[in-house]
Amino acid sequence: MKWTEDHDLTLCGEGLLQEPFKHPRNSKERGEVWGQIALNLNSLASPIFKVSKRSVRDRLTLLQTKYKEEIREEERASGIDCEETQLDAAVEEILDKEKAADMERNEQAGTLTKKHQSEKVSAEEVTRQAMERLGKTQKRKSEMQIQKKENPVKEGSSDVVEYLKEKFIAENA
Repeated sequence: MKWTEDHDLTLCGEGLLQEPFKHPRNSKERGEVWGQIALNLNSLASPIFKVSKRSVRDRLTLLQTKYKEEIREEERASGIDCEETQLDAAVEEILDKEKAADMERNEQAGTLTKKHQSEKVSAEEVTRQAMERLGKTQKRKSEMQIQKKENPVKEGSSDVVEYLKEKFIAENA
């Protein structure tokens, strides 16, 4: 079967509808969902499909890989603003939902990686800061400035050189 953009859009729509990523990878349930997607696509009158659950899964994986590569290329190229197609939007939504489902499964299992833990903590911090009132924000910032003054951190060799210059001038004066 030759895949067209209509086929890809229909596949993505069915993938968003059935949500195979809600189940763990290589699980029986996920395989059943892929089978159901293949059956639904094969029963359509337009566009005509002749697919198996493996071909559907492989095609969606290929679309996700191409999309990720496209995004990396756009990020590397400076000043390029590419238009997002319906297919790109659908694949991005699938990737987001898949990532969210993986995170939820990891949280339930209690096996968050360090990276995910730090992302979660930073997201919670941003949310907390966004929700606080202006007075609290100003108070928190002033406390942070006081704390920095009490515990100065050496930022590099230039600070050491400045310190030695001041000490030399004080001793010679």
